[in-house]
Amino acid sequence: MKNTSAFFIYLLVFLFSLGCNTADQSVDNVPVLSIEESIKDFEIENGFIVESVCTEPLIEDPVAVCFDEDAAMWVIEMRGYMHDKEGAGEDLPLGRIKVIRDNDEDGNYETASIFLDSLILPRAIAIVQGGILLIEPPALYFVENNNGKAGKKTVIDSAFAETGNVEHQPNGLLLGMDNWYYCSTSDKRIKKINNNWIIEKTQWRGQWGISKDDAGRLYYNNNSVMLMTDNFFPGSFPVNENYRTSSGKVSGVQIADNKVFPGRQTTVNRGYQKGVLDATGKLVDATSVCGPVIYRGDNFPKEYYGNAFIMEPAAFLIKRILLKDDENGFTKGSFAYADKEFLTASDERFRPVNSFNGPDGCLYVVDMHRGIIQHTTYITPYLRQHIDSLKLERPINMGRIYRIRWKEKAASKPLKIKNYSSVQLVDLLKQPNGHYRDMAHRLLVERNDTSIAASLRSIVYSKANPIISLNALWILEGLNMISPDFLTEVAGQTTDNRIYQSCLLLFRKFSEQRSALDKLIALYKKNDRISDIYFINSLSAFYKNHFSIVEPFILNFASAYKNDSLIADVLLSGLQGREELFSNKFKNLNVDTVLSKALAKAIATSKKPKVEDNIVHLNKKEKQLFAEGKRLYITYCVACHGKEGEGMLNIAPPLAASEWINTDNHEIPARIILDGMSGPVTVNGVLYSTPSYSNAMPGLRDNIETNNGVIAGVLTYIRNSFGNKNSAVSAEEVGKIRAATKEKKQPYTEEELKKINLIRISD
Repeated sequence: MKNTSAFFIYLLVFLFSLGCNTADQSVDNVPVLSIEESIKDFEIENGFIVESVCTEPLIEDPVAVCFDEDAAMWVIEMRGYMHDKEGAGEDLPLGRIKVIRDNDEDGNYETASIFLDSLILPRAIAIVQGGILLIEPPALYFVENNNGKAGKKTVIDSAFAETGNVEHQPNGLLLGMDNWYYCSTSDKRIKKINNNWIIEKTQWRGQWGISKDDAGRLYYNNNSVMLMTDNFFPGSFPVNENYRTSSGKVSGVQIADNKVFPGRQTTVNRGYQKGVLDATGKLVDATSVCGPVIYRGDNFPKEYYGNAFIMEPAAFLIKRILLKDDENGFTKGSFAYADKEFLTASDERFRPVNSFNGPDGCLYVVDMHRGIIQHTTYITPYLRQHIDSLKLERPINMGRIYRIRWKEKAASKPLKIKNYSSVQLVDLLKQPNGHYRDMAHRLLVERNDTSIAASLRSIVYSKANPIISLNALWILEGLNMISPDFLTEVAGQTTDNRIYQSCLLLFRKFSEQRSALDKLIALYKKNDRISDIYFINSLSAFYKNHFSIVEPFILNFASAYKNDSLIADVLLSGLQGREELFSNKFKNLNVDTVLSKALAKAIATSKKPKVEDNIVHLNKKEKQLFAEGKRLYITYCVACHGKEGEGMLNIAPPLAASEWINTDNHEIPARIILDGMSGPVTVNGVLYSTPSYSNAMPGLRDNIETNNGVIAGVLTYIRNSFGNKNSAVSAEEVGKIRAATKEKKQPYTEEELKKINLIRISD
């Protein structure tokens, strides 16, 4: 009976949403533009045009796409997202995976079929052999493809996407050059090994969207940081649970400014705060950037190849960023234009949320096309008033996908490669369109056709095109067709640092073999810091079986680079469980260095008390509050402050050992959660400020879901986790603080909080 009632509630809400969609198409303040009107509304860089690929009603609420071997486009429809300001619809099974086809090959996708429906907020898919990978919170699934219809749905990881609310859950599923799938808003990567899906820890990356360049480096961003990258090949360094990298040079490296130049006035969630908008009412810095893509197609002029394109749905624009490598091979970014954008719009429903390289060489843009894009968790009264005044809640269930191409060059006819032979796929690695190189790479590994190994080896040895050689090397890895002898030969004859460093990295696969270690050591080149990093990393894989041989090399590096924060990160990444042993040996060489301090932090983390021991001072009611706070922390805080309160580079400082948390005055952390805090701020002796960190933390006062009990739970949890140990905070205390500060309109600054009287309001 209970289940039947729930079904009818779902049905009524769904029918209501459909009724709103059809009845309210005409609004007074902001007209709903047709696809043709939307395209005319765009202001785009000279020489480019925007074309419609597909639009509603063929698709609804699209958030991501991918292409299969025959150029069919798979679209994720997040139809349950934000039916109104309160977030209605999120628990309804309205999400779908659609397959859109361009049957007459005119560039316009005109037919759609539903592959899978009844999904709750689906977020990401990847085409794989025999089916798709699917992220539908809280799980990661493999879904069989039975001639275009979904077959068996198998859980790979039931907790893959349990972190946070809809804004802060894993997405992306990008296949890296190293044959692992990587996600944004996640510290997990996925790979199929011996017909089993394996999940492994990796560095945390991004918020929404992920891309890669020709060299295999990953790119991502978060709402307020335009573009970040990994300075090294993905998965280069193992994750040490006892140590958080601190140099800022391994992953999450900010490579561009955050300024934006909208084409119209912008009303963003925190537009009432000082400095968010300029004197003309336009957004100053990014507030909702997402969906980055590194353009690797063959339609744009050559100077656009390798550029980054970034979506900013709150400001109705697309930004173009130029990328180049410095002397270390690290990526640097700069704006393509001083005070304008690649594309801007005046339509308040233009919401570019993702972008992809297409099989026709063009750039594809996913427009969710709706008035509300901000999730209810963080909507302020300021934005609510704007939504109401312009009637932006309706319509819903719209959506467009656009193609951007160079005006003087027609989009190329997509190749259908499903039935290509392995030999043809190898030849496809020479394609100028990176989409096909990626597709060939995946298919060759999935087919496990070792007959083409000789052809791939000849490509690796060739010096004609290092990027193609690099791809071939990693395809051989995916086919298990590499050996220490082969890696030694390739590393010894290549003139390309990326190939040499990949060879060093691949020696990790042979960490049980003493002979492999000898070959690795023989490859060592002195006076090359970046290659030293890859060499140190590969040596760490041999710790378990050959530590006595490796140890002298590691100690030498430790002595030579004792005050190099990047080398400290690299050394510590491979030392989990051996930090204290190594520290005892290292102390004989150096004291009070960057490395010795990093070791001390890792050792302290490894010895942190168990949860049950850390909260022994709390009573039964407070322990229940702590347990609830842990769940709430995942929803509201983890995406910015990290699972262990370690903070996130470019986003937020740590909560562990923070004096703003570890204070006897409950009023201070309660005020911060209620109304937010803007930087710069000093935490545990370290200054956190822009551009390295987001300028402001949003408050939760106006979130209808964050009542006094919710905030008390979060405070009790963070004050007694991550090495912190303090008194609990009650809902009654939060209520008094909320009432006493009800006139607060701006986030607190460090100076304001320092002036707060040390006597609690609740006292």
